[in-house]
Amino acid sequence: MAVRPRLSAVSTGSTDYYSIEEIVISDDDDDDDNDEPVAIAPPRDSNVTPKPTQWAVAPPPPKPTTNTTKASFAAPPVPSTPSTRARTIPAKNIATPSRAPVTPSRPVATPAASARTPVTPSSRQIATPSAQTPVATIRKRLTGIWPSFPEWLHEAPMAVAWEMMRIGVHCKVDLSTLDGMQYNKEWATPRGIEKMWEDLRAYDKEHPLITNDDSLVALRFKTFPAKPADDIFAAALTDGFEFAGNTVVMVASLDYSPKSWGPLYLLDMKPLKFEKGCRLTRRFGPDRFLEVLIASPTGYGTAHAKIDGAAEAIIDWLTLKPHPLAGRKWRAFYTKSAGFRDPTKTDDTLLPASQMAKKIGTERVHLFAETGYGFKRAPSQDQDADFVVPVDETSASRTDFMASQMLDWLLDFKNNTDQPFLKLFSRISLGLTKTTPTVTFLPDHLVPEGESKQLLHQVEDILSPTGQVMNDGCGRMSLGTARLIRDYLGLQEIPSAVQGRIGSAKGMWIRDVDDPGQDLDNIWIETFPSQRKWVCDFEDPLQRTLEIKDVSRELSSANLNLQFLPVLEDRAVDKKKMRKTLGDRLRRELMRVFEAQDNAFSSPVHFKQWLAHFSTRKRRANIGYVPMLGGIPESKEELMHMMLDGGFVPKDSLYMVETALKLQQQLCEDLRTKMKISVGCSTYAYMCPDFTRTVPEGEAHLAFSNKFHAEDQDAFFTLLTKCDLLVARAPAHHPSDVQRVKAVFRHDLHCVQNVILFSIKGNVPLADKLSGGDYDGDLAWVCWDQEIVENFQNAEVPVQPDLSEHLVKDKRRFVDLIPAPADKETSKLDNVLFYSEPNTHGAARGPAALTTATYEMVNKSFQFAMLPDYLGICTNYKEKICYHRGNVNDEVALLLSTLVGQLVDAAKQGTKFTDATWKTLRTQLGPMQLPDPAYKTENRTFNVPVEQMHIIDYLKFIVAIPAIKSHLNALQIKLNPSASPRKGLSPSSLNEPKRTHYDADLTKLCNNFDDLGKTSSTFQNIHLRLKEALGELFEAWQRSARNPMSNDTSSSSANRVLRIYPQYQAITLQSLDCKTAPNIAFLLSGGPGTTTNSQPFLLSGESYLSDPSEYSQFALLKASTLFKHYYQRHPPYVWHMAGRQLCVLKALAVTNGGGSGYLTTVVPLMYAGMGTDQKFVRQYLARREVDSRRYIEGMEGEKEASVYDGY
Repeated sequence: MAVRPRLSAVSTGSTDYYSIEEIVISDDDDDDDNDEPVAIAPPRDSNVTPKPTQWAVAPPPPKPTTNTTKASFAAPPVPSTPSTRARTIPAKNIATPSRAPVTPSRPVATPAASARTPVTPSSRQIATPSAQTPVATIRKRLTGIWPSFPEWLHEAPMAVAWEMMRIGVHCKVDLSTLDGMQYNKEWATPRGIEKMWEDLRAYDKEHPLITNDDSLVALRFKTFPAKPADDIFAAALTDGFEFAGNTVVMVASLDYSPKSWGPLYLLDMKPLKFEKGCRLTRRFGPDRFLEVLIASPTGYGTAHAKIDGAAEAIIDWLTLKPHPLAGRKWRAFYTKSAGFRDPTKTDDTLLPASQMAKKIGTERVHLFAETGYGFKRAPSQDQDADFVVPVDETSASRTDFMASQMLDWLLDFKNNTDQPFLKLFSRISLGLTKTTPTVTFLPDHLVPEGESKQLLHQVEDILSPTGQVMNDGCGRMSLGTARLIRDYLGLQEIPSAVQGRIGSAKGMWIRDVDDPGQDLDNIWIETFPSQRKWVCDFEDPLQRTLEIKDVSRELSSANLNLQFLPVLEDRAVDKKKMRKTLGDRLRRELMRVFEAQDNAFSSPVHFKQWLAHFSTRKRRANIGYVPMLGGIPESKEELMHMMLDGGFVPKDSLYMVETALKLQQQLCEDLRTKMKISVGCSTYAYMCPDFTRTVPEGEAHLAFSNKFHAEDQDAFFTLLTKCDLLVARAPAHHPSDVQRVKAVFRHDLHCVQNVILFSIKGNVPLADKLSGGDYDGDLAWVCWDQEIVENFQNAEVPVQPDLSEHLVKDKRRFVDLIPAPADKETSKLDNVLFYSEPNTHGAARGPAALTTATYEMVNKSFQFAMLPDYLGICTNYKEKICYHRGNVNDEVALLLSTLVGQLVDAAKQGTKFTDATWKTLRTQLGPMQLPDPAYKTENRTFNVPVEQMHIIDYLKFIVAIPAIKSHLNALQIKLNPSASPRKGLSPSSLNEPKRTHYDADLTKLCNNFDDLGKTSSTFQNIHLRLKEALGELFEAWQRSARNPMSNDTSSSSANRVLRIYPQYQAITLQSLDCKTAPNIAFLLSGGPGTTTNSQPFLLSGESYLSDPSEYSQFALLKASTLFKHYYQRHPPYVWHMAGRQLCVLKALAVTNGGGSGYLTTVVPLMYAGMGTDQKFVRQYLARREVDSRRYIEGMEGEKEASVYDGY
């Protein structure tokens, strides 16, 4: 009889918690997922026998002398009865996946068929569940999804457990069947993943594990999943599960299984990654939170779409009980739409192109670890109802804590029972918002006597004469607070406004212009009722910490949102002129992009300047280094930077030319599909109210912290005044969503920069006119291009139609979810607050009642949040009908625009809109189905005159596409990528040199080593073994590309690099098993008969050959040899393996003479902080062009800017 520890729910009094117990593993074991949810679990000393866990048992592995390979199978579930005979698990088992246990209804393949019949894409069949399948079958298929957690991982830290379970899931191996496997403490080191791989493969050699897929490939021959970055894994091993402000995040996905049997979902565990933290992770630890991307249960086209109750059953499974994964029990507590994504290609089936093309709606479900192996016991809530886990807990020492308790800490349910539960549920997002913590304010009772309060909670908002809130979502802060924020975030300037959260308040905070700022200790912030989303006591320090989501920053020219175009044309005084103006702006932007690309190959400095179009600064700043994929950066932009820094000249390197052409094609594709029309005299700025009341109604104030450069007009602005502006907010549906106002500058507001201030005078705030906006972080598009502004006239804000008959609201409050007390004289709230009397009625009381209500809120909110989202559907229909009617300002457009506005906050407001209502509404408005607008396709409508074309059709088909095609054709001819020898194409007729992938500087070291081999058998043997190892590696690369049945969830080349690159790194002098001669140092230092003067640096002594660093002599030799022999066959492969070493070889070659300076080394953090100095580029290029006037003016501008910045 085998026993296995399990996590089981127990109870003391009225409080649920989990403990680790041992259970018998027998034939009747059922999966944990079959447990029915209960409010109170049986007490520890009760005689209740817990339900065991389903185990998949397979026959022992085939004997080495046997030619026939047996197929693995899963034992069918046996009804649970007390008399079921226990069975001891065999010492060695063929692992079976937790993903897809075999049910009795599926025939087991015969050994001969499994071993000998090849599986080809054409022979794979897609099994689709029948629409008549009862919901009971769906519930049954919700078992066996989570993999078993092996006993030998119980003491492993979370990072090790997660990555080891990833390997098991990826390779379809049940790790709990690895008898004799032991936890290795070396796994919990920064390089521990390599040791995990090594130990698993070593175990597999002694105990062959046949994975349960159709290929029946042994584990040691399977490709392991992509590794997380070393620094991320190292951070996950720390007590805080974070590093330098970046928290480690665990993400998994559940995709629908294409099979009609077995688990409904297939689990895929993603590599650990870095993200910003949030309030909840800072309070309870990042390792207690898990994100699961799950295919939407209510999505269209799902296998169970027509099964009544199927979606509800899936959501109940998600929310009503914990889920076991990686040694912890996880409880779902929040969900939000994650948009749409492509289906995952699995090794179980090859989906047809038609099905692969369909997008899958995805939900992002957040889960909390309530307990797990190594967790400490928590006091029962009857003993300590206000218990919260210590804030200084580490990832290695956690305490049992329920998700309901965690949510109560955040939302304080007892003081918010009158809130609509759907709105209260939506507020969980404030605790999950990715932010940076800054100032922690003191509560009133801790402020020293004689000092001002730091937290000012205003009783009322600023109201208009008609009662409308004029500062909705915005408050003020002191200059001292803004200074501290600057220091916390490492900003160069004090921000005028910040977007953030503090306690229950969210929105914008703007600097108080009346605050003198002389006392730097004058720290305060205010909140208004419109900002506070629930009742919060602000007692906990984390609830008093201002968390920053974004700050106002230096503004730049903006692109024109496509949604604004129909409104601009509709409100134009001269529509023909407006169309011409917008067309001119698009042509101007295209020409600017084309000219920059044409000049890029003039010199490396020009190329650096062009790369500024592809900014990577944000990612660099977030993680502190340039992410790498194998031997080169992940992104093409960073690769180009690295090659430029290494000394490569773009016009001479075909690899750079081809990569640059891909970047330019990407840029042009964005211009063609997204229609990025840059208007120089426009920007996006945060909207804030003018608390000083100095800005008149219908006017706005906008000042810039630095000179604003409108590149298309070569104009500079420091402020806007005495002109009109257009202000708008996306999405713009009504013609009134774009407003023309006057620009005014008030000296009293000069310190408020990079935000646009709207007046709080009048009856309606200007932000509300812009598609119902407010001041909690909405961005306004601001345009002062006078050709556009002067040709625009305002539209009155329309009276919105009544849609109450189409929209149903759920107004139930949280108190309505609290279990009714058995004592009818006791209110529900009293049932939660007062529970000292003995509970003799059997009803949930006190904390138990609150817990029940919390999980009921989560379940019902999930059911509501996962209803089909009609916002996108209605928006697309509105766009189509306005397109085909040629009108954005009629009754149909007004009704649909109003409907879309109502659906934006549907989940928060409890607004329900059904498919039946949508069908009824469409029958009243127009055709049920409408074709897509031409601009969303590649098909221009030729039977429509140009002057009558829709404005977006005109800009795309008449202006953009012809110009882009012409430019790309000319660019391809100019750059001549077809001159590559490997493509076998002839060069163009232009008188430019033929570019190739060959570079003599990169093969020089390999050639020199060949020369040394002519006089030394030792060198000859080393080089021969090296070439053989590189040849075997290249064959492995080619095999990975030819494997159509790969079990990787992604078919991208990135996964191939991640698999092959460690093998390239593993090629060392020791791995070649070569014996070096005693005179090797003498020979490499320039012995008789050798020529080494032109080589890169050579270190004296023999140790450099065995140096494991990336830039040792052997590493450079390996890179040079790889390049020489494979640059023609597969250039990207060569660069992915040896890119950094090739850059070193190039840099050493081009700086060898010393005339162009010296070679500089840069550590990763400093390299990430480096950028292109545009002022240096302009001055350097001007000097090279011998334009002394421009050079002198540039120097004077530099001096002037320095003085201005200092002021």
